[in-house]
Order: sequence, then structure tokens, then C-alpha cells
Amino acid sequence: MYAIESMPAPIQAFSYLVSARYFVTILKGIFLKGVGLEVLWVDTLFLTLYATAVFFLATRKLKQKIV
Repeated sequence: MYAIESMPAPIQAFSYLVSARYFVTILKGIFLKGVGLEVLWVDTLFLTLYATAVFFLATRKLKQKIV
């Protein structure tokens, strides 16, 4: 893994679409810094929204295959 800050600007912008960005930020905050969700709530919100969207799309696709 590389620091996002050291990446070129287009790749930094693309990283906002990757759920691993938020997951790694939450893990670093909890394990290395010892902060709680009151600090990491934005990343947790984005990760939850991403998971909800993927779940919705997966169930919709599964219903299409079944019917």
C-alpha cells in the first residue's frame, strides 16, 4: 500500500471510488491512532453507503437471474 497523498492527482481522485480507501483509513485510525468512530464517522458513512449500494445491486442482479 502506498500513501494516497504521494500519488498523482488523477489517481487520488479515482481512489474516492474504491472502498478500500475508507476501510484502510478506519483501520489505521482505530489500531494505530486509537481514535473512535466519533472521529472516523465520515469514512464509516461512505463505507456503509458503498456496501449498501453493492448489496442492492447484487440482490437486484440475483433476482434478474432467478426470474
